[in-house]
Amino acid sequence: MGGRKHNKLILDSFVLNNDGYTVERLIHGKDAEYNKVPYLDYGALAKALGPDFPSEYYGPVKTCEELTNLLDNETLAKAECFQVSRT
Repeated sequence: MGGRKHNKLILDSFVLNNDGYTVERLIHGKDAEYNKVPYLDYGALAKALGPDFPSEYYGPVKTCEELTNLLDNETLAKAECFQVSRT
């Protein structure tokens, strides 16, 4: 990410959180410890790069309609800063 900042490249990140690994839950049991994915503050990803790196956080996106609205968002489409979308 630091290289993207140095070269003034814009990065869009879509973080998909399905609350674990569904296939492994079906094979090894839904309560297997390694399937428990921690909930992270995805909106803080860009802030880790510092205040000189503008960012925008969109989320959470929980429905198909919300995703469609996000993808139609003019600000997102312009990609003028680092953007994180949590779906």
